[in-house]
Amino acid sequence: MDNDLKDKEDALEKEISEERGKLSTDRMDISFGELINLYKNGELIIRPEYQRLFRWTSKQKTALIESILLSIPIPPIFVAEDKEGIWELVDGLQRVATFISFFGEFDSTTENRWKLEAGGLIKNLNGFDIDTLPSKYKISLKRAVCRVEIIRASSNSRIKQELFERYKTDNDVNK
Repeated sequence: MDNDLKDKEDALEKEISEERGKLSTDRMDISFGELINLYKNGELIIRPEYQRLFRWTSKQKTALIESILLSIPIPPIFVAEDKEGIWELVDGLQRVATFISFFGEFDSTTENRWKLEAGGLIKNLNGFDIDTLPSKYKISLKRAVCRVEIIRASSNSRIKQELFERYKTDNDVNK
């Protein structure tokens, strides 16, 4: 191997190592009911003013609720933790807002307590809302687990911003 290539490899390894050291992450699985509680208690901050606006159709929102009822895996949400331990939503706005608003707990202009449509697999969801859905399914929804990827407060703020920009761009393309 020539010296130029070896020097480039060494520089690459050093740079990757330094950047990895600036990021502290964790993950946990929590119930959707706990997500609602975190939001209601001001421990989960949703700032749609710098995220995409709510874009999901009634069909997409129904598909999320149907997926949770059927235990179909859904993508994780990403949060950034501040120095006080408060989580700010970085990615997952549509999913989190959909779930919270279905339960009538979203304090925004988005519609709360909306009605489900016929699902892709469960046609009989049509017309149900949180008030008319059988109790065992409400409980099942609240107990269902969501993966949360956490960017810890100790992470470099430039890295946090970089991650937000990457997720935002990816979501705008894919959704």
